[in-house]
Amino acid sequence: LVQRGLVQELDEGGFEEQYDFLYMPCLFASGQGIGYAFVNFIHPEVARTFLETWHRSTRFSGGRTDKSLDISVARVQGRDANVLKWSDSKR
Repeated sequence: LVQRGLVQELDEGGFEEQYDFLYMPCLFASGQGIGYAFVNFIHPEVARTFLETWHRSTRFSGGRTDKSLDISVARVQGRDANVLKWSDSKR
């Protein structure tokens, strides 16, 4: 899965314009994700809905596995805090 595919899945799943930050670490050469991503939702209710609908669901078939997703709350919360954390991690 590439980041564009995750964005498409989120948007088509009813979360378009409901998040303000998305970071999906990937392999440099292929752009393929390495199995996890960070999404910051604008409102807590939307984050709850996302957790309730995506946790333990199976998405992105056609990949290496049809493993169910394990969604959890991140330690870093908020757009600005995520931008700071992930921009600092690349230095």
